[in-house]
Amino acid sequence: MIGLMAQTTHTIDPTDFDISGDDDGDDETDPTLSKDTVFGMLSNHRRRRVIEHLSEAEDGRMTIRDLSEVIAAEENDVSPAEVTYKQRKRVYTSLYQIHLPTLDDNGIVDYEKREGVVELTSTATDCTIYLETVSNGHLSWADYWLGVAAVSAAFVVTSALGYLPYFSQNGHVSAAIVAATFALSAVAFAISDDRIQL
Repeated sequence: MIGLMAQTTHTIDPTDFDISGDDDGDDETDPTLSKDTVFGMLSNHRRRRVIEHLSEAEDGRMTIRDLSEVIAAEENDVSPAEVTYKQRKRVYTSLYQIHLPTLDDNGIVDYEKREGVVELTSTATDCTIYLETVSNGHLSWADYWLGVAAVSAAFVVTSALGYLPYFSQNGHVSAAIVAATFALSAVAFAISDDRIQL
């Protein structure tokens, strides 16, 4: 009911609405989400940040206040301690009225309005595997492939210029190393990609 009320009162940002197309009146819960639903949920940056922060929380739970504070801090490029009341309130209202009910309706979070607590459900995995969060030294696949290409190119050029005598004289060894690197990377990528097939 809250989500419906929010959709009728908040019309500024079209990405605030649930665009998953799953509002068919069926109350049965599907243990997995369709790709349309997943992409609909991830189409809004605040919903993405909610899922990311909850997935990083030790028990997958956070209060709405804490979520509002950390998201407001990110959006305003300040530390959580520097977030103003107005900045936090703006995010809080958006989460409270729109995004949390939408995520709850789609089974991604359990939204306890009275307690002010949000918790990820097991269904959230269908969304989190699509989020390539680059933090704490973790690379996305895009960065990884660029790195492999750059290192391979540097290795080949260095060998061709004679700075690596053994590999300069044994070009087939250099080629085999580069080919093996890309082959192993491709296998790892394929295994990872299988995880996100719905």
